Amino acid sequence: MRGKQYVLCGAIGLTLFGTAAFSANQIFAGEEKDKIMSGIYIEDIYVGGDTKEEAIEKLDLMMSQKESELVTLNINQQSYEFSLSDLGITFSYDDVVEKAFRYGKTGNLIKRFKEQEDAKNNELHLYFDYEMNEAAFEEIFQVNGQTWFQTAQNATIYKNEEGIQITDEVVGTTCDMEATKESFRTFLDENFKYGATSFEVVVTEETPDITSEELEQIEFTVLGSFTTNYGSSSWNRKKNVQNAANFINGTVLMPGEEFNTSRTIMPFTKANGYYDAGSYLNGEVVQSLGGGVCQVSTTLYNAVLLSELEVVQRYPHSMTVGYVQLAADAAISGEAKNFIFKNNLDTPIYIEGTYTNSQLTFQIYGKETRPGNRTIEYKNQVLSVIQPGAEIVTIDPAQPVGYRKVTQAAHTGYKVNLIKYIYEDGNLVSTEVVNTSSYGAQPARVTEGGAEPVVTPETPEVTPPAESPEAPAEPVVPETPAA
Repeated sequence: MRGKQYVLCGAIGLTLFGTAAFSANQIFAGEEKDKIMSGIYIEDIYVGGDTKEEAIEKLDLMMSQKESELVTLNINQQSYEFSLSDLGITFSYDDVVEKAFRYGKTGNLIKRFKEQEDAKNNELHLYFDYEMNEAAFEEIFQVNGQTWFQTAQNATIYKNEEGIQITDEVVGTTCDMEATKESFRTFLDENFKYGATSFEVVVTEETPDITSEELEQIEFTVLGSFTTNYGSSSWNRKKNVQNAANFINGTVLMPGEEFNTSRTIMPFTKANGYYDAGSYLNGEVVQSLGGGVCQVSTTLYNAVLLSELEVVQRYPHSMTVGYVQLAADAAISGEAKNFIFKNNLDTPIYIEGTYTNSQLTFQIYGKETRPGNRTIEYKNQVLSVIQPGAEIVTIDPAQPVGYRKVTQAAHTGYKVNLIKYIYEDGNLVSTEVVNTSSYGAQPARVTEGGAEPVVTPETPEVTPPAESPEAPAEPVVPETPAA
């Protein structure tokens, strides 16, 4: 009995499948093989019954209209409109036309039947394929970013006649570009095709590096102060010293942050306020833009030593300088010779650079944590002396013999230690070698005259020739006597 039921059910199933297959064949047979089946739209354009060429002709006009459609970008409660083409979006219809044409024509009969019924009853809508030019999309934000977003601004601190002034920080905003691009693709896939035109840009906050709360930790206790004199300098050199000091003045250094002197005061150009002045090069004094700024880095170096901050990089000059003791200088030569130090304290520091009456002073302010009974000083220790050797003489043929001019004084060379002495209650408790510096010896350079004396030849005495004898008188012809 049960076996007969299975046979009966199988027969019914085959009958239904055959009926469905027959219906599908009938429906498919009613559709022309070279046309898109009924019930299909591309975007809002009906293409059912069209050939591929006819569908493309309909879509051509729509393509340009599609790319000119506007999208509203919502940024920080402001709205800005751009066309899709402005945002780097382009559309193509070749693939979607092919998809529309193949719909209901591929696969087994059941699949074809189902697709044809769905299209007929539900109005199948297909959509253009799009491509996103990321560079063009990002350019919109690069061009307009200053208007749309707020650059984070650090709190500032400065010292003037009225005292310490602190301005509050400003929290910035910026576009999360990767998240915005991904979100915009989702918007095009899921919202824009159904009529949405408003898009929320992904905005993130930028926290300033320095806050007013942090700056308030600077108690403006002088941790270290040092002064050098540049009164004997040329006008150009004085201007270079003052200019470089201005670049450093007012610097705030957060805990763990490094100060790079070269990067702060460079470039050494006229546009940046520098003049030609003397500097060392290969053992000679030459004129160069920015000559004299080493006095600025040296003065700062000594203030840093007295503040007991961490020196990261420091170089001596190639030859000695006269405005500080040996081994207490800090040369600057671009990145090749640089002075870098680190704020190794737990609180910020403030660097003040001032100049008056040819006195350059750097003061470093911060929170004092050192014991009050502790003092320090720095003294050098000469390890060896190198004599400069015989002077180098250059003969100038344009100057007379006996002319002599010293164009560069001799420099004695040294090897020197800088030693830190630490006292408690006035008693020496420890010493520490801070650096060992070597300075090259250079002989004096002298120019002497080499021209031979000019000898004026004597004019020879000319003896006048003897007078010519008178010409003999013509003979007297006696008169002819009268006949």
